[in-house]
Amino acid sequence: ADAYYNLGLAYGKKGDYEKEINYYKQAIAVNPEYAKAYYNLGAAYHEKGDYETAIYYYKQAIAVNPEYADAYYNLGLAYGKKGDYETAIYYLKQAIVINPEDAKAYSILGTAYGRKGDYETAIYYYKQAIVINPEYAKAYYFLGVAYGIKGDYETAIYYCKTAIIINPEDAEAYYFLGLSYGLIGDDNTAKYYKEKAYKLDPGLRK
Repeated sequence: ADAYYNLGLAYGKKGDYEKEINYYKQAIAVNPEYAKAYYNLGAAYHEKGDYETAIYYYKQAIAVNPEYADAYYNLGLAYGKKGDYETAIYYLKQAIVINPEDAKAYSILGTAYGRKGDYETAIYYYKQAIVINPEYAKAYYFLGVAYGIKGDYETAIYYCKTAIIINPEDAEAYYFLGLSYGLIGDDNTAKYYKEKAYKLDPGLRK
């Protein structure tokens, strides 16, 4: 089973999902208790955008190994992609129970609450992510966006600036800074940050 699994990994790295999937299925045929192969099968379908099949295989991985934190996490991501934020939240919370130090799971949980319009809870989970990993630039950016949506532009600016200090290449953080300065009437600073964003990512000009 390991030989098939390793072939699956190798083809996955090349981006050949069909062969990757085929070899993981062969690994499972030899060893039906191969949790990692189920998980990676799910991840391969996830990459292809087939979230239904991905969910099926993540659940198979959990059936074999109920403590598989990454499988719960990816289930949360897959349900989020389908727009089912309630179920996404359920699985992300399961991931955190198993692995309380997973800053990314807290951050994605924040985003799921944000998508539901619950920005207070979103802010809580983004802050939890930062407690675990104070260098998590994206969590600061997401915090900035959440405060911006709530109309607290000063706090939004603070968190976006923190995101940029950690990751000076974060075009989205520069862009949101520009928007926030515009909304408090500081057009010159708004223009400055938007120009920085466009230099890093010309696609933001849309």
